[in-house]
Amino acid sequence: ERHHPADEAEQQQEEEKNKFIDALTNELTALRAKSGLSQGELAKMVGISRQTYGEIERGKRTPSFKRMDLIAKALNLDVYKLFIPYEPEK
Repeated sequence: ERHHPADEAEQQQEEEKNKFIDALTNELTALRAKSGLSQGELAKMVGISRQTYGEIERGKRTPSFKRMDLIAKALNLDVYKLFIPYEPEK
């Protein structure tokens, strides 16, 4: 069975997306812990359930950019700071 370049590109794209989500969720968890807020407290500040917020931290749910902005504001950060740790491989 032969692999098509398009399949490999799609697979690589999926791997990059997963690395991005892992980096983002790890950063989110670390920043929330550093802030001293529980998942429930932060969720309440953002207007979502603790369960939904937990799913975001575990990478099971992808938040909208607007929701990410609200999370960043609750952590007293500019939203772009949540994305800084991730750098795609060249």
